[in-house]
Amino acid sequence: MEIFEHRNPAWRGRDDMVVRFPMPKDDPEDGDEFEECPATLVKAGIAEIACIPFYVYDVALADFVSFDENGNFVSVVIPSGRYAFRLLRDDLPDDEWREI
Repeated sequence: MEIFEHRNPAWRGRDDMVVRFPMPKDDPEDGDEFEECPATLVKAGIAEIACIPFYVYDVALADFVSFDENGNFVSVVIPSGRYAFRLLRDDLPDDEWREI
């Protein structure tokens, strides 16, 4: 299992937990990968995302999401109206992408 963490979330200091999102797989044989997004606990089972997700689709900074007892993402409860755009750069070796 591989976990991708946000070391410098957009709302650093406002986060007090992480919500774990499963990452899409290209190959079903690949191991499980997760993106852990810092978040602020609002109430039991609901958190506000405190970062700009790198890999997860349809979730953005300030979205309110629900999560299960293990901190795993369930659904977006209240969208923030923000969007995350991805920029593809092909000038970096694969191992350096993990550091961005």
